[in-house]
Amino acid sequence: MMKKAFVFVAAVALVASSAMAISLSEIAPVGADTASSGRAITSNGIAVGQSGTGTGVIWDGTNLTRTILSSDGAQATVATGVAYRTVSGSPQLVVHGLSAGWSTNWFSNDDGLTWGPKLRSTNVGSAPQLGQSQTMNALGGDDVFYNTWFNTSSGNPLYTEKGTGEPASVARDSKGTTTQSALRSMSGTGRAVGMRKNAAGARQIYIVDYLGNGTGSAYFVNGLDGTFLGEGFAVSGDGTRAYGMSPVSDGRPGNWPSMITNPGGSQTIAELPTFGDTGGSTTNGVVYGASMDGQYASGMNYRG
Repeated sequence: MMKKAFVFVAAVALVASSAMAISLSEIAPVGADTASSGRAITSNGIAVGQSGTGTGVIWDGTNLTRTILSSDGAQATVATGVAYRTVSGSPQLVVHGLSAGWSTNWFSNDDGLTWGPKLRSTNVGSAPQLGQSQTMNALGGDDVFYNTWFNTSSGNPLYTEKGTGEPASVARDSKGTTTQSALRSMSGTGRAVGMRKNAAGARQIYIVDYLGNGTGSAYFVNGLDGTFLGEGFAVSGDGTRAYGMSPVSDGRPGNWPSMITNPGGSQTIAELPTFGDTGGSTTNGVVYGASMDGQYASGMNYRG
């Protein structure tokens, strides 16, 4: 049987640019799997994701799809974040995902051809869950990287982690919540974006900044209709822009994509452009990933 694979969009801009070329590359599944997905990508084209429903993979245009297995035997079941940090003056690739059911980082000094020992948050909370894309990030100039994840244990804590050192270790903030919540994407500055439900069960845009004080700094931000209603899905690598969707105040139904500049400060919010035939869904448009400086973002429009 022929394998079917999702394709990874190498470059898609929500802001039009005549100089930008758009191309597609297949992240082929491995083994007997019939589908695969890309979850995050570096600026030099190394992508991570999942093959089937239980194998974390890494891909580049030369070496193609391969599994992620640490030198001490930790197999990735999904990979949702990838970035470079600098260790002893050299770049080191860091991947975030799950192994054996727990939040895990993998480290490679040769762009994912071989791996060192894992860093795994075993027995922290219960049933860890990850956002769909870029759950780990780094600015790249030093050995610092940040993870975010959440779980379904009592109190539904949200986790932000700062990793440093070689071998790496993490310091962790844990934000307890009384309602369902999730953190979906992490910047290289420790800013994670997501959602937290209010007492009525409506989703609100929620951001947690890593501080290293045990709980972090958590706050709601206004969406396009001037209320907290909506959800955050992505954040630029430098943490200056958050992306999500929210209701609007002009009568259009559903949620529409937005960009929040300087969240938590003197923030401004702008609706992102959508195709003319977008509409008819609760989720009319949403950003799933953004560039380091926030100038470009990629996502989807619901077009009927």
